[in-house]
Amino acid sequence: MAEQILSLLLYLILILTAFWFISPQKTPRSHPAYHLACLLEDAPESSLNGQFCPLATPLATPIACTVPQGWRSVYRQSLAKPDVNYWQWRGMPENEQFCRELGELLQLNPARGYAKEILESLALGQDPFYHLYWDLKAIANGNFNTIGTNKLAEGRFARRDLRTHQQMRRDFRQWHLQACEQLGKERVKAVYRRCYGADWSLIAQILYPSPRSLAVMIMESANPAWWRVLGITPFSTTSRIENNYKTLLCYWHPDRNSHPNATEITAHLNRAYDCYQSFLEMSSQDNAPLWTKIRRWIP
Repeated sequence: MAEQILSLLLYLILILTAFWFISPQKTPRSHPAYHLACLLEDAPESSLNGQFCPLATPLATPIACTVPQGWRSVYRQSLAKPDVNYWQWRGMPENEQFCRELGELLQLNPARGYAKEILESLALGQDPFYHLYWDLKAIANGNFNTIGTNKLAEGRFARRDLRTHQQMRRDFRQWHLQACEQLGKERVKAVYRRCYGADWSLIAQILYPSPRSLAVMIMESANPAWWRVLGITPFSTTSRIENNYKTLLCYWHPDRNSHPNATEITAHLNRAYDCYQSFLEMSSQDNAPLWTKIRRWIP
């Protein structure tokens, strides 16, 4: 009995192997056994790379293969996780049948370089460029006392050079616009949501950073208003202005901060504070209305 079973299995292997060599090989998915996953590659870590697919397909016997549900399980476990390059799944079994959004994503040109880095960070659920000390609204409200202990106050790329930030945003924006041209904006939103776990508000923060961000202000304005740099309004109290300046300077001073733009940011803070002091001196000698005085210092 055992010899008969063994002979039958060998016969099946020979038949399938012969069918493999005589069947058209233009695309791997055209092979009738391609949707089966070999046991050599039933672990998620391995199946993400697909290194055993060419070997598994001609040996697709009832013993050596699993059902398509195994591949779907791998995709389900990997969707909306950080650091996943979905374009490695091109040609893998069941990828286009798993969900519409994954199939649409794989139709797009693969993201590369900075655009790829940003996409693979989206599943973290945070603006990758965010830093609490960029957020002048948070500074104005005094929400910066736990910066040393709150790791969520820093995005993945927050400590990169600000000019690198600009280039990263440009590259991601270019990939995003190309994707919208191909799929339409609503479908691209659906891809972000399903494959990267990112809603549109997060994508919009990356594409269109707030003009109230200190980083954006320094990069895009040669001479920003002094109160904006210090994260206050023209009508803030003297104590608030002094406190914001000292807090920001204490954090950004290059002797205490290794950020590549620390020296540049410190210079902007000192320049803003000098403008404030000049404004105070002028105000003490000028009887013009307050708003007239302020407008003189608007760049």
